[in-house]
Amino acid sequence: VKGAFIVGSNPQAIVASADNNCVYVANQGSNTVSVIKTSTDPLSPPTTAPTIGVGAGPTFLLFDNKLQRVYVVNTARGSISIINHVADCSATSATTVMVGASPTSITALSDGTRAYVANSGSNTVSVILTSSNTVKTFPAPHNPPNAIAVGTTPVSIGSSTDGAKVFVANKGSGNVSVIRTSDDSVILTQPLTPANSSPQFVLMF
Repeated sequence: VKGAFIVGSNPQAIVASADNNCVYVANQGSNTVSVIKTSTDPLSPPTTAPTIGVGAGPTFLLFDNKLQRVYVVNTARGSISIINHVADCSATSATTVMVGASPTSITALSDGTRAYVANSGSNTVSVILTSSNTVKTFPAPHNPPNAIAVGTTPVSIGSSTDGAKVFVANKGSGNVSVIRTSDDSVILTQPLTPANSSPQFVLMF
């Protein structure tokens, strides 16, 4: 161990930028994201990393290579904070978008147009339109009007490399929902075996 950085309270997730210049750490207990500049040598005593304020209870991070931004899933707040990556790690603020209840995971399409959020508390997926950082609304009689209904307790989400489909692991109902991104409709709910399965993670290759 070469050294250490001091981050916030109860760190839960970590992600590196695509250029490897910065490492971002989600601090659930202090509602912040610490930003570590990888070229900085940690000293003794440890170096305190600067922080960015985000929503309550950040638990998951995703770096969007296309848009060069960090998505922060704020589970306690029901929101997503968006940090625009700066190559010298000097970002100081975040934009916050309200989504469903108890979000746990997020995925971004490869073309950068949308991000999809699994809301474990409302059994839905929110769609963030990245051009405006707003949540997509659907015309009536779509229910709910601002999200996609999926299975029970969606806890993980991933998108195909071509951006055509989004896959949602529904822990409570033991199945996987498949969303077609051309119209954001659920085209398949795939049961898992055995019947009492509780999927908790989606991994896309």
